[in-house]
Amino acid sequence: MSHQLTLCARIIRTGCLAEVLDYGITAEDFTTPEGLSVWTLIHNYHTMAQTRGSVLDMTGLLERHPNYVLPPDRTESSTHALCFAVRRERVKAGASKALGDAASLISTDIDPMVPLARLQAEVSAYLALGCTANADVGFGRGLAGVMQRMQLQRDGVDLSLMKWPWRAMNKATLGLQRDDYVVFYGRPKSMKTWTLAYLVAWCYENEKKLVLYTKEMTPDNVYQRVLACICRIHYEFVRDAYTMSDNDWYAIQKLYHQLTLDPVLANTIVVLNGRDAPAGGDTVSWLNSKIDKHKPVVAFIDGLYLLSDQNKRSKDHERVTSISRDIRGMVLGSGVPVIATMQANRKAAGHTDANLDEIAYSDALAQDCTSAIRTIQRKVNPTEEEKEKNPQAEPKQFIDLIFGGSREYSLHGIRLHAVPARDFSQVKELTEADVLASKEADAEEEEERKAARAAKRRKAKMKAAQNTAQGGIKEQQAAGEQAAIARMPRAQ
Repeated sequence: MSHQLTLCARIIRTGCLAEVLDYGITAEDFTTPEGLSVWTLIHNYHTMAQTRGSVLDMTGLLERHPNYVLPPDRTESSTHALCFAVRRERVKAGASKALGDAASLISTDIDPMVPLARLQAEVSAYLALGCTANADVGFGRGLAGVMQRMQLQRDGVDLSLMKWPWRAMNKATLGLQRDDYVVFYGRPKSMKTWTLAYLVAWCYENEKKLVLYTKEMTPDNVYQRVLACICRIHYEFVRDAYTMSDNDWYAIQKLYHQLTLDPVLANTIVVLNGRDAPAGGDTVSWLNSKIDKHKPVVAFIDGLYLLSDQNKRSKDHERVTSISRDIRGMVLGSGVPVIATMQANRKAAGHTDANLDEIAYSDALAQDCTSAIRTIQRKVNPTEEEKEKNPQAEPKQFIDLIFGGSREYSLHGIRLHAVPARDFSQVKELTEADVLASKEADAEEEEERKAARAAKRRKAKMKAAQNTAQGGIKEQQAAGEQAAIARMPRAQ
């Protein structure tokens, strides 16, 4: 049986048309009337105005051809392998026809150079086409793809994999895209891990499957945070269930029962514990194999710099550069976006600009990622108007997401509520002046923390010196007592 019908059946059964189109399969690859007929039906359904962007399923096929029977699926072959087989059939059929036509023309009285030149041109075209995925994109094909995407947008089709939880970010980015490589970076206690946990819970609530790599937390730690975010429960109560209210306990039990009844929902979040990988084995290639296995919509990395470098570089700068380059290649190759966290380096306290040199270990991250977002925990004192209304008003805690750089859009930043596990909603979009004030406040707090640490060290040294001095005095006193005893007359 031809691989062409098998590929069409795979598309109808699984909806993998995007992967087939990315391979470069077109109508020209179908050399049998049956295969071309079904492919044309699938492609027209995907492109016509009424069903644009949709993939023909079994119900749609039977509505048009009630008696059509799909060929059995070849489960041992991946979609990529089926595309390869279809392309090979096209090349073999086309090359055989070109050779036969050339041989027929050469046997006539015409100049043999004419069929030879035609044969050379056709052979060159097939050599350029090849049997592997068509990664080279000509202007015509590229423009056709761009036009199709623009037409879908004009028709109101949402082409993002998922919307972000914050309206300002959706307006700027149009949602999470297949080629996104987003890095949240900040100093310790900037709540970047909580931001990541909130995004994981957001994916779950939108039924988007994900994988999460972590080496800083155990799976239990991760699921505790995500559970708190989904159920909107204070994290302390999740850690100590004895103090939890009955309503919160009921919410958790309800979520658990939903997961036990729905195996698809139960596998929405998959934690990849880096501690389970062999020493040095948790590389980007290892992560890519997990993505191939679990087929998530998005991949999260908690602590990108903790991945192992498959090139075994020893210097941190070179190691993180290599890891970042590999992740960018993985995103482009798999079409699975990555959202990662990193530490901010000490330069973040040295100036108040939204510069990308604040990312720790390597400037390569700033070059590779599509968005670099700095997290700053911000304490905002109540205004005079708020004090008049409530003299007991306390300072409010927020998270400022500062967009240090982006390739596709311009956004200064957004301010979020900072109530761990319960409220990370958007407060407002930040202006350039807001960003400057936030970074200045963060720099001042860092200087205060440095001064506090220095004072603590000085106090510890003084205490150690006092203990040493007191110890010396006690030693002198003990030595004096021993000498006095030695000078006493002995009893006869």
